[in-house]
Amino acid sequence: MESKFTKDSKLTDLIKVYKKCIPKSTCNELINKTATYNNWHHYGWLPYKHVKDELSALTTPADDLFATEFLPIVSKVVETYNNEVAQPFPFVVKEITNPEIHKFTIGTKMLPHHDHGYKGVPLLTVLGLLNDEFDGGEFIFWNDEIIKLEAGDILLFPSMFAYTHQISPITKGNRYSVISWIF
Repeated sequence: MESKFTKDSKLTDLIKVYKKCIPKSTCNELINKTATYNNWHHYGWLPYKHVKDELSALTTPADDLFATEFLPIVSKVVETYNNEVAQPFPFVVKEITNPEIHKFTIGTKMLPHHDHGYKGVPLLTVLGLLNDEFDGGEFIFWNDEIIKLEAGDILLFPSMFAYTHQISPITKGNRYSVISWIF
């Protein structure tokens, strides 16, 4: 069997958006659940210690009920991704981390970074967008590749250093997303 990738393959070939994987009712329920969370903190930026924390997103670990609803969806999407991009050499999923919830408020953003090495060495980053009632907050690779996401979409991409990404500043509303990593 031959790999799907050749010398002409692009980094963008490994970035996949799966549309409307999280039902709107589930997105709303998960956002409403976050109103009861009292352990929000500003996301720490390891390479940006000089940046004020209040400019970063708020983050909190998801509770078990949240994880129970989100992780089965992630498992199905990861299986689809594995079949689409990793054949004939599929990767083995050893762990899907418990999700974190990110809340971006007006003026907050995520600076350019990659996910390789901050929490170990994950294979994939999984991001689910829970709402789209905000302005700004674009997901951007390499400073210029904007990924269009709508509420309920799941974005998968390699966590390695070549996939530098960021979230542009929020200018109106709040942006809610959920993140897990695949090991």
